[in-house]
Amino acid sequence: MRRPRSLALTGLLTLGCPAGPKDSQEPGQHVTVGPYVAAASDRGLTLMVRVAMPGELECRAWPTGGSAEQPAASAMVQALAEHDLTAHCHLDGLEPATPYAYGFFEDGRQLEGATDRSATTAPPAGEPASFVFGVLADADGKDGVDTPTYAGLAKHFPAFVLQIGDLDHRDPGEAEDLSVEVWRRMHRDQLAEHSQARQLDGALLATTPFLHTWDDHDYGANNADRTAPWRTLAQQAFHEYYPPPPDIPSPQHGIWYSFSWGQVELFMLDVRSQRDPNEAPDGPDKSMLAGEPDVADQYGWLLEGLEDSSATWKILVSGSCFNPHAKQVDSWALFPDEQRSLLDSLVGAGITGVVVLSGDLHSAGGIDDGSFAGLPELSVPTTNLAPPHCTGRDCGSWSHGIEVDEDAAGFALVRVDWDPSIQRHSLTLEAHAADGSLRRSLTLEPQDAVPSGLFPPTDPATVR
Repeated sequence: MRRPRSLALTGLLTLGCPAGPKDSQEPGQHVTVGPYVAAASDRGLTLMVRVAMPGELECRAWPTGGSAEQPAASAMVQALAEHDLTAHCHLDGLEPATPYAYGFFEDGRQLEGATDRSATTAPPAGEPASFVFGVLADADGKDGVDTPTYAGLAKHFPAFVLQIGDLDHRDPGEAEDLSVEVWRRMHRDQLAEHSQARQLDGALLATTPFLHTWDDHDYGANNADRTAPWRTLAQQAFHEYYPPPPDIPSPQHGIWYSFSWGQVELFMLDVRSQRDPNEAPDGPDKSMLAGEPDVADQYGWLLEGLEDSSATWKILVSGSCFNPHAKQVDSWALFPDEQRSLLDSLVGAGITGVVVLSGDLHSAGGIDDGSFAGLPELSVPTTNLAPPHCTGRDCGSWSHGIEVDEDAAGFALVRVDWDPSIQRHSLTLEAHAADGSLRRSLTLEPQDAVPSGLFPPTDPATVR
């Protein structure tokens, strides 16, 4: 099992610009974004913070109820103007399944705005446990949009939360004057400045690891791919505000990585920065994951990770819809050779317990047992958008249904259960309304979560 190594991160790329006018007017050193846990394992936490001025900071974690003066782990990090005054640290050597308080300090004093923060480390990797985690997708990032979804999700006390794309729909790659600051401004709004950000922080970020991957709109533009001229700007700002775990396989090329939580291994996919154009002719070389295989082979990494994984459940996290009988534009439906190759590889290796979590449909949530999607898939409800139809105007066919209405806002839950009395593993996919009420669900055992064996099972034109 891969484990994070102990190190401190102060930013992964060097291109940058100085803090904006607002920062120069803020007196004293204090927190402007976060802090929050951007990645977690059974032995460590990766923390992110943004402060008002450049400086050297100390991050600490200590058992809840203990003292910050006697931390279980600490590290020194730099907040630098060239990284937009963000700082990251990875604290290693913690105990599994243990709640920790954490914070950032300067000269021994905890920073203003950095108090009352906590998170619980993962259960030991590979050991069975019962827990629930939340999944969010597709939010309206404009200031003032009420987002009760965050409080609704918090009622279920998720062990961690996945944001699987489009936390904002502003398309920064289409800005008139392109610079990394356009993406940074979006991330600051998402995490601290806008009203939704404050709701997110109060309900979830203060106590729950929050792991993010992008889709097209927060990457930069509608249906964007690896050919985007601003790709490096998007990647730099994303790494500054959403630091990955320290064992990310190819940080200079994208944001994909995996992490474990008990008997679950999650594969956070980057379906944008290495994606070939949607309109490219299909064939064995067209790829959603590895359009530049000589530079970074995300597809090979995924196959190797699935084959090597000893986890009971392997969860693929995709910002784009996986079901080829659903959305027919800007989705896996346009990459049938790669999708078929992936499913055939799973069958050939006899891999079980594989499930897909996807975003982008802007629906109230859909669930398929693999009959149409090829693998069991949960299409995550939109966080706070209220469209009268699915994106692409094609919701498609889902074995357990999909909802679209004016009150589509909600979230997904994944319940991971272990019954030691009968040695039974199960996993339940749930789509919820914003208030937390259940819309639909599907419970699986590992032998149920395998490729359907037929791809595609039916002509999409016949199942609308």
